[in-house]
Amino acid sequence: MSKVNIKNPIEEAPKEPTPKKRPRRNKGLLSNTLFGGFMEKRETARLAPYFILFILMSLIYITNAYVSEKNNRKIQETKQELIKLRYEYISSKSQLMDSSRQSYIARKLEATGIKESTVPPTIIIVDEE
Repeated sequence: MSKVNIKNPIEEAPKEPTPKKRPRRNKGLLSNTLFGGFMEKRETARLAPYFILFILMSLIYITNAYVSEKNNRKIQETKQELIKLRYEYISSKSQLMDSSRQSYIARKLEATGIKESTVPPTIIIVDEE
């Protein structure tokens, strides 16, 4: 049987260890990053080439996205221009076919006094002796 001190029961109770508070590691993280304090650490200096590579690759990626978007816009504009030129080609071809018909030419030349021949052409055969 264990002895219990009746006079002061609070003292006899085993004290639980108080948990230690961890120091805040993120304190001043933003100011540390903005003012370059993180570059003083040895691990950061060792990783600096990788940071630079990451930044360069990011810049290349962003530039590539802008260039491809610009090229895509040019392709769309060229397609629209091609469609317009195709319509113009079809229209011009139709006008040329219409203006080269015999009846159209006869009507145009009638004003100048030239008339269409009503006599069919004849074949002339020459005998060689």
